[in-house]
Amino acid sequence: MAAFFMLEQPLARAERIFYKDGRTLDAKVLYLKEGSLWVKHRLGAVAIKVKDIERIQNDDGSISGYDFKGLCQSILDSTSGGDYRTAVAGCTQLLQTFPEDRSLRYLRAMLNQKLGSYDKAAEDYLFLVDKGFADITVYNNLGYIYARNKDYRKAAEYFALASEKDPDLPQLHHNLAEALLQMKDYPQAIEEFNKVIQSQPDNSQVLYNLGLAYLNSGDYRQARQSWEKLLALNPQDESVKGALEYLRGRKE
Repeated sequence: MAAFFMLEQPLARAERIFYKDGRTLDAKVLYLKEGSLWVKHRLGAVAIKVKDIERIQNDDGSISGYDFKGLCQSILDSTSGGDYRTAVAGCTQLLQTFPEDRSLRYLRAMLNQKLGSYDKAAEDYLFLVDKGFADITVYNNLGYIYARNKDYRKAAEYFALASEKDPDLPQLHHNLAEALLQMKDYPQAIEEFNKVIQSQPDNSQVLYNLGLAYLNSGDYRQARQSWEKLLALNPQDESVKGALEYLRGRKE
């Protein structure tokens, strides 16, 4: 039986696949599925493991829609130029091919947070948490986002995880204390505020809110001490004067 071979026209805008082992393949990217990039070349369709790909470019040398290195550079250029929306779009494009890439997830989350797209940022932060890639910044920023949404219980949960990562960082204890204060968990809030005071004894905001926590827990003497110290630092602060005046009408 005779064998007949069909001739094909050259593929338009074919991508050149660069393998990590040095091989190359001219092919047209079809789609991504379960960690493999399916491509079409002259002999048919084949699947290439994403982990085996070094980079991809168009046959004319321009950046391919799947070119990891080229798009990463474009994203970094957009980020440094303050064009965060373009950088987010680039991250999203690359994540279609490399959905597990934690650096892209982290960067997109940070960029969306700068743009005020907090829910989108939270999605990527939560992905990093789920995959075990969360660091102090991820936990803290999730806490910040939940606090903005007035979900103070969730906020406290993530601020606590952040402070566990670095117990010596006052800002983390401050954030946790603020969330606890909103939850009316005054004893725990006092404990966290005092951890900040140990390294930042003149922190005006902490002294004021520490006084509030003491006041609401019924410890007027400690509340007075916190606010008197604050007044000594800011003698013209009318809100502190008002707080102390209020205390004068209460029994210690």
